[in-house]
Amino acid sequence: SRESAYAPSDLRVYDEMGKTGEEIIPFYDYLVIHKDLYAVYGGFVTWTYEGLGIFSFTNELWSSKQYFGAQERTPHQKRRTQRFKFEDLLEFGGTYTELKPYDHPVYGEIEIGGFTQYASRVPPTFMLEELCHRNTAFTLYHADQMPKLEFIATDVQPLDAGTWRVTVEIKNTRHIPTISARAADKRIGARDSITLSAARGSDVAVLTSGKLSDRYQAPDTPTEHNPARIWNDSGFGGHQTLMFRWAVAGSGTAEVVYRSDKASDASISIPLTIP
Repeated sequence: SRESAYAPSDLRVYDEMGKTGEEIIPFYDYLVIHKDLYAVYGGFVTWTYEGLGIFSFTNELWSSKQYFGAQERTPHQKRRTQRFKFEDLLEFGGTYTELKPYDHPVYGEIEIGGFTQYASRVPPTFMLEELCHRNTAFTLYHADQMPKLEFIATDVQPLDAGTWRVTVEIKNTRHIPTISARAADKRIGARDSITLSAARGSDVAVLTSGKLSDRYQAPDTPTEHNPARIWNDSGFGGHQTLMFRWAVAGSGTAEVVYRSDKASDASISIPLTIP
């Protein structure tokens, strides 16, 4: 099934943002397209997530429920009656052409007219501003939830003469992870990494490093090659906090930079001195 391609951690991101979308756009329903709406073959938002690991949404830009602001579901026949009523009371006949007889060369006597191309599937012009505003707001909300990384704590401890233990704690303050579970599973895109290097004029050499699950323990898996850089293949989940640690020798100031495809680089300068 399609749902098996969506990891629980990614579904939580979709749920949080989709439910907020329902509040921003009152007549938007947070649905699964193929199951709740209609069958799609080669759908764009399916490809962006399943093929690229990107969180994507499709907004229906108009709903017949909006004619009289009725949130409840109404039978099709009643909606059709409401459409004619709306046309008379609010559109003043502007999107309806009276039926006229016509002699069709194939079908014979027919009638031509009815609702125009500006009816039903597009919003009335006087309601367009609100619709555009709300959908733009949802788009901006989506953009605002792209991962944003902040250093929330640093710690420097002397180990021996000229050697130091440097620990940093970083938090993703947004819903969207730096790497979706789908992207991590399929190895889509570049890997996240965090690097410690010497600031200009400093003399700092990295001895060991690793990612921490507990600030009071040694790194779970020490970095085997090039310990200055720690790979973080699972990235940061939404609102997740992670810790990284290096053992370094030297003096001066260390520069720590976290790099990710989906987030702006986060960096901090850490003097190698006793706090």
